[in-house]
Amino acid sequence: MPRGRPPNSQRRRLIVKLRATGLTYEQIGERLGITHQSVQQALQRTGNARLVPIRCRECAAVITHLRTVKDNNGPVYCLACLPGDATFGQRLKAQRLAKGLTLMALCEQTGIVWTHLSKYERDLVEPKCRSLVKLIRVLGVGLMAVE
Repeated sequence: MPRGRPPNSQRRRLIVKLRATGLTYEQIGERLGITHQSVQQALQRTGNARLVPIRCRECAAVITHLRTVKDNNGPVYCLACLPGDATFGQRLKAQRLAKGLTLMALCEQTGIVWTHLSKYERDLVEPKCRSLVKLIRVLGVGLMAVE
């Protein structure tokens, strides 16, 4: 996994838009207050991204398409195929993908660090009450198990 801060996806989108208007790396950097090298790196990282279909492990239906460099989502259920005894991580991943969100997008919407979200999805850590409330606000109550 990458180290450091998560990428600023809003800034990356802005850089792509400004570059599409014909501005140079230096001009974009001046507008955003960053170096032209940062502009170049941001464009390089977005250049390899492609739209990847994410399929359900049970019915093979396409759940969503995500723009990513590498499909590392692993097996995931669609909401219809999600088993009743699914773990919290499986429910979290199914709900996130059903909304078409990447881990970074969920991180931005909830304010939870993406490494924690990743650990929740892999069932390595259970979220604390505060984080759980933030996740439910974004993803809905379907995140909780029905018993």
